Amino acid sequence: MKTILIVLMTFVSFGYANAQSTAIEGNWGYHQEINGIKFDMTFSISKNSVTVTNVCTGFGTSATAQVVVTSNYTENMLFILESKQDEKSIGPLNCNVSAHQDVMNYSIQGSQLIFTHTGSPESFVLIRK
Repeated sequence: MKTILIVLMTFVSFGYANAQSTAIEGNWGYHQEINGIKFDMTFSISKNSVTVTNVCTGFGTSATAQVVVTSNYTENMLFILESKQDEKSIGPLNCNVSAHQDVMNYSIQGSQLIFTHTGSPESFVLIRK
């Protein structure tokens, strides 16, 4: 009986740790409008990559820029392992996106993913999509 209980507790603990670590996975983003141009940013986070997509709408048209970067994460840190950028232009509309090699702390509070850097008071907040 004691052996079964220990195995069960180990299994439950392992399941809880996995649930916590995968909470960051999924689609997060924000919307912004500057000078009549709308930007819809999406950060798709998976176990080994982050896809950053920027859909820009203005001047009667839209364009999409996207990068996929290698990444990894722990229960409270996201590691972007490479830098990439993309740019698409249609007429006067210029849409760009970039991701840079970085290490960020993160926390999830409700539907918000909050990124910070150690030693900095600034934060970057995304909303679950």
